[in-house]
Amino acid sequence: MYGIERVFRGTEPVLEMAICMDCRNKISKDLSKESSQRISAFLEERFDFEMRFENTKKWGGDEIEKWLDRCVLLKTPKEECRNFQIAAICRGGLMSIDLLPIMISEDASREMQKLMSKKTRDRLGDMVDEFFGQPSEFADGPENFSPMIW
Repeated sequence: MYGIERVFRGTEPVLEMAICMDCRNKISKDLSKESSQRISAFLEERFDFEMRFENTKKWGGDEIEKWLDRCVLLKTPKEECRNFQIAAICRGGLMSIDLLPIMISEDASREMQKLMSKKTRDRLGDMVDEFFGQPSEFADGPENFSPMIW
């Protein structure tokens, strides 16, 4: 199993990554406990898991746009989001359809950034730099993008 993430600036994808679950878990262990706890609390407060499960029962896998039509955390419609990121979990060539795929707005990503310790922001910035050669958009750290490693 592996995760795929794509970051958009407008309609242009500026970063795409795939990461195996073992690597994701190793990086996740490098994040501070306080950041992980804050992000978990934020997700529990903002991500309506029950509603997502109910909706996903109705949506077919061939109607993928319904899965990505709004930010799962702030409920902002995609057409109102200038910048956003999407994430999915895959096995081989198939995408898992349950809670994911999801879309997260730049505003939600910024809110999560505020919850992260410097250690966590630095580790995620190092990851972007290490694996992607740091694009100019992230020159001062991933301020508008945080890989969904939590």
